[in-house]
Amino acid sequence: MIHIMVPCGHKLFQNDINKLDDWSTKWKLGLNFEKCKIMHFGSNNKQYSYFMNNNNTLMEIKESKLEKDIGVYISKFLNQAWSPYYTKDILELEKVQQRATKMIPELRRFEYEKSIWILPGTLSVTSHAISVTSGVPQGSVLEPTLFLLFINDVSHINKQLDVKLKLFADDIKLYSVYGVRGLQSDLHTAVNCLYEWSCTWQLQIATEKSFVCTFANQSQNIAQCPYTINNHELAHVNCKRDLGVTIDRNLKFNQHINLIVDKAMSRAFLILKSFYSRDRLLKNSMTNLKNSMTNLKNSMTNLKNSMTNLKNSMTNLKNSMTNLKNSITNLKNSMTNLKNSITNLKNSMTNLKNSMTNLKNSMTNLKNSMTNLKNSMTNLKNSMTNLKNSMTNLKNSMTNLKNSMTNLKNSMTNLNHSMF
Repeated sequence: MIHIMVPCGHKLFQNDINKLDDWSTKWKLGLNFEKCKIMHFGSNNKQYSYFMNNNNTLMEIKESKLEKDIGVYISKFLNQAWSPYYTKDILELEKVQQRATKMIPELRRFEYEKSIWILPGTLSVTSHAISVTSGVPQGSVLEPTLFLLFINDVSHINKQLDVKLKLFADDIKLYSVYGVRGLQSDLHTAVNCLYEWSCTWQLQIATEKSFVCTFANQSQNIAQCPYTINNHELAHVNCKRDLGVTIDRNLKFNQHINLIVDKAMSRAFLILKSFYSRDRLLKNSMTNLKNSMTNLKNSMTNLKNSMTNLKNSMTNLKNSMTNLKNSITNLKNSMTNLKNSITNLKNSMTNLKNSMTNLKNSMTNLKNSMTNLKNSMTNLKNSMTNLKNSMTNLKNSMTNLKNSMTNLKNSMTNLNHSMF
């Protein structure tokens, strides 16, 4: 389908249509006249009729008010695209198409460029046609790039959730890790966000191909939580083939290994049936093939055991990491306690230093007090000596007084005798 949207006069536009018509006739490429449409953008622009030569008959190209271009519906007013739920600006969509179109010259670097025509901006072909031997099986070479650009923002629906998203082409995996009694609310929210995103962009989710698988140990009895998309409950499976690998809920890969061995045995049997003769050499070859298949089966069993050992090693590593984390936490706490102890010791040393200073001052004061006490004792001794001398003097005075009294008594006696 050809879309021509050129901001020029209607006569030049008609000339371009004629050139395109002549080019398709020259190279024997029939244009699908029924799918060719004209769209006049704007509400007040004058509308013209355009014609195209269809089987030597000049026919008018039909006008369209809503047209689908590279998977997107565009209206003539450029105010809505796809549906009323469309939330992205039309200019951003045009930028995506322009960027994708600019990638065409870069295709010359690829090997299959030799097998296509090169149109360097004009309608004249500058290279001869070569049969295509490789490329994109469906549609043009731009379709995978445009599809990836179109669904690229689906990886942002779980930014605020504890849910991981993996994308491979149009296959999407949502997964989350939680305990036996953990909540699956984030996973429910992610599924609902994915459904809302698909409704916004008019992409239908194949619910019949969607499933839920819970990975856990055999000893854990985990209840299956229902998940719904558009009121359709998703099926819970214990084993599913995904991207060529059969995965079970215990991650043991038994069914995948058995399936590979069965296919190999079936093809080996078909090879055996294709031989015309079964002589001894063939018998020996088949014996060797059987032994090889047995060895392959043993190798697959060893691989299974290795995977089990790897799983156990990963579990042990996880436990070791947990123990290491706890040890680091304990070491951190010990370092904190040691730091606090050192701080306390430093404070104690400071207090001890202050105590020693106070003790030194106290000893100095005690020494001064002892000196003062010694001086006081000396003074006391001197005072006692003086007191002793005073007592001696007092005794002498008392003796003198006694003698004086005696003399006075004698004098009184003598005086009395004299009176008589």
